[in-house]
Amino acid sequence: MPSVSGLEAIKQIRGFNKEIPIIMVAGSLDRKIALEAGANDYIEKPFDLDDFRERISQYLNSNSPNNH
Repeated sequence: MPSVSGLEAIKQIRGFNKEIPIIMVAGSLDRKIALEAGANDYIEKPFDLDDFRERISQYLNSNSPNNH
C-alpha cells in the first residue's frame, strides 16, 4: 500500500481484523502513536534482527491454537 502511511494502514487493517498482530517498524515515530493507531508493538529503526525475530515469535506463539 505505497500510497497509504503505516499508521493509516494499521487503522484500515483494524477496521476488518482486530486480532491479527501488528508490529510497526518505523524510524522516528513515537511508540505511543503507533500503539494508539492499533499496533500491538513498535520497533524503532535501525533494529536488532534477533529482537525482531523474538517479538514476532512471541506473537505467533501467543496466537497458536495450543495457547488458547
